[in-house]
Amino acid sequence: MFETAVRSGEIWQLSRLVRREVSKDIAQIPDNCFIFINLDPMDVDDPDFLDGESFLKDYSNRLVFEITERISIPDLGRIRTNIQRLRTLGY
Repeated sequence: MFETAVRSGEIWQLSRLVRREVSKDIAQIPDNCFIFINLDPMDVDDPDFLDGESFLKDYSNRLVFEITERISIPDLGRIRTNIQRLRTLGY
């Protein structure tokens, strides 16, 4: 499903949906647990994601984002910059 979303240019929409669905259940998970969310490398360029997605901000200290390894990252410098931006938001 994610490969199709990448090919059709809809990866941000699908990834946003997944993160929003995850956020609905976070409050039910014990506070001492981390939540791991896989990301496509393209997700790290999503402007909504880089703005911190308000529905995730309350849980930023409990979220761990993992970038999938199935796709190579063409501009590693830009990705590092964006990851640093997420870190400044508390992720």
